[in-house]
Amino acid sequence: MTVGGSRTSSARTLHDVRLAQGYALAADRLFTLDVWLRSSSGRMAALFGEALLAQDRLVGNTGLHRIGRRLYAELDDLSHEMLEP
Repeated sequence: MTVGGSRTSSARTLHDVRLAQGYALAADRLFTLDVWLRSSSGRMAALFGEALLAQDRLVGNTGLHRIGRRLYAELDDLSHEMLEP
């Protein structure tokens, strides 16, 4: 539903709220989310070409994706539940 130009929704559980929020964000920002994911994992050249290979190598060497996985593993159960579809 749209009220005053803004989307609104209702939910019974926190899980449902997070699911709806994720869907709305993805629907509006799928391209942006894809760029953020590729940027943080060193895979921009796959989308934009060879000009970004050096950046991809740099990001790959920093290990951001490994840090993200380690931090995710340290989260509590509620945080995991909120981040999973």
